[in-house]
Amino acid sequence: MNGHLSMPKSCFFAGSTRDPRWDASGNRATYQAKDAPGAHDFGFSPTHYAGGAVGEVGGTFWRSGKYGYHADRVGRLSLDDPF
Repeated sequence: MNGHLSMPKSCFFAGSTRDPRWDASGNRATYQAKDAPGAHDFGFSPTHYAGGAVGEVGGTFWRSGKYGYHADRVGRLSLDDPF
């Protein structure tokens, strides 16, 4: 062995002019997106699946496009206030 890998001559490489006669079953499947990009879909649930106290927020949040906000008025805060 000279340190090179030997491949059988029956292997097909990109750019070859010979048809490999592979089965093309299912290679044209499409994916139907359920969420439109940028469409935030979030809300509150009175559950405790994550552990701890009741109350969880979840859903779909996008990092691009228009930002969505889920907030409440909490009054004036400073850097000395705990989260």
